[in-house]
Amino acid sequence: MTKILFLLHSYYKYNQGGAEQQIKYIASYLITQEFEVHYLFLHPTRLREKDGEIHLYGIPKKPYQEKLVGKLCYYTDVIKDLKEIQPDIIYHRNLSNILLPAIAYAKDNAVKTIIHLANLVNVEKRLKINKMLLRNLLDFYGKEYALKSVDHIIAQAKYQDQLLLQNFQRHADLILPNVHPLPQEPINKKAPITVLWVANFKAFKQPDLFIDLVKAVAPLKQTVRFKMIGRNKNSTQSAMWKQKMAQVPHLEYTGELSMEEVNHELAKADIFVNTSLYEGFPNTFIQAWMREVPVVSLHVNPDQVLTQEGIGFHSQTFEQMVLDLTRLIDDSNLRASMGKKARQFAQKTYSIKNLARLIPLLQTPSKGAS
Repeated sequence: MTKILFLLHSYYKYNQGGAEQQIKYIASYLITQEFEVHYLFLHPTRLREKDGEIHLYGIPKKPYQEKLVGKLCYYTDVIKDLKEIQPDIIYHRNLSNILLPAIAYAKDNAVKTIIHLANLVNVEKRLKINKMLLRNLLDFYGKEYALKSVDHIIAQAKYQDQLLLQNFQRHADLILPNVHPLPQEPINKKAPITVLWVANFKAFKQPDLFIDLVKAVAPLKQTVRFKMIGRNKNSTQSAMWKQKMAQVPHLEYTGELSMEEVNHELAKADIFVNTSLYEGFPNTFIQAWMREVPVVSLHVNPDQVLTQEGIGFHSQTFEQMVLDLTRLIDDSNLRASMGKKARQFAQKTYSIKNLARLIPLLQTPSKGAS
C-alpha cells in the first residue's frame, strides 16, 4: 500500500482554513483508493493519534523561533518524524520552508515530493522588506529552491501556472481546481435578501471593506440582511473591526461557524461578497456557486471564471462593487439566472470525482530533484 504524507501547517479539525479543507477531501478520496494516509502538522503539543484512518503527527509549535527564522525552525523535527513515518510520497500545500527538510529527506530516500499551490503569493517573486528581514530572506530563497526542486507541482488555476513559468521557469504538472461535495442541504431562497461575507478575519481579506460596503448600500436597501461569518482573533486590529461592525445596525456578525453551518447559511443566501486582495481559488466561491449564489468579488477572479461564465461580478473598485451589489439586489431575475448557471458550472468543474486526475501523478516514479 502506497504511503502518502500530507505536510501542512495545520489540520482541519484545529483550523478550518481553505487548504486544510481541501486536504480533507483529498485524503478521504485517497483512502478509498487504498492509499495509507499520514498527516504531519504544527500543533500546540506533540501529538500522535488517529482521526478515522488518517495517522496524525503533531510537531510542537515554536512561536519565538518561528518569528525569527520562519518555518525553518522545524527542520530537525520534520526530519525526525519523516524517518519514523517513512512515506513514499510527500505532499505539501501553501508553500513554506517547512518543506525544505522534506526535500532533503526525499533526495536521500527516493521519495516523491509534490507542491500543490494554494494562492497567488506562492508564485510571486517578491521579497518583503521589513524588520523581519532575516526570516523574509530565508522564505524568499527557500521558496525558489522548493519550487525548482520538487518532483511535481500542482496548480489550482491557469494563472498560477503562468506565473510559475514567468517567475520560476517551470510549468505545473497538473492544473487541478479545488473540489467540493455536492450540497446535501436544501437550497431555499426566501425573503429578505441575504448578502454574505465569509472568511477568517485577516488584513488581506479586508473585512473592513465589507463593513464599508454595508454602510454604503444598507441605508438604501433597508430590507436586505447583511451577515459576516469568520474567526476574528484577539488583536488590536480585530478589536477595531469589532468596534466598526457594532456601529452598523444592518450588519450581523456570527463569529466562526463550522463548514456545515456555513453551507446552510449559503443555501439560504442570495449574494456572496469577497473583498480579499488576493486568493488562490477560494473554496467559498465554489460553496456559494453550488448553492446557486452569485459572487461579487472586488479583486479575485481566477482565470476570469466569474466573468466568462456569467456567475458573478468582478468589480475591481469599491465604487463599482457598490453598483454591482445594488444591481443584484434589485434584479431578482439576474440573481436567479446567475445562480442557476453557477450551480451547473460548479457541479461539473469542482466535483470530488475530479480528484481521480491525481492518481496518475501519484503513481509516476520520482523524477528526482531538478
